[in-house]
Amino acid sequence: ELLPGEALFPGDIISIGRPTGANAEDKVCPADCLLLAGTCIAEEAVLTGESTPQWKVPACDMDPKEHLNIKLHKNYMLF
Repeated sequence: ELLPGEALFPGDIISIGRPTGANAEDKVCPADCLLLAGTCIAEEAVLTGESTPQWKVPACDMDPKEHLNIKLHKNYMLF
């Protein structure tokens, strides 16, 4: 199901999935997200200026006692 960005709220859990079909296109998510499971490659050139796509890993690797810091834990975040 496709949802517009304004339909998402903080704390929502979403599944982005993989590109499928003959004309598979990249998946687009209209919100910043914390990756809970799986891995992905994210193109963040518009935000960071880096030309290399970034490898993202799930936050399950994070120490549960540690507070989330967007700058320190950006490898868990999709922007």
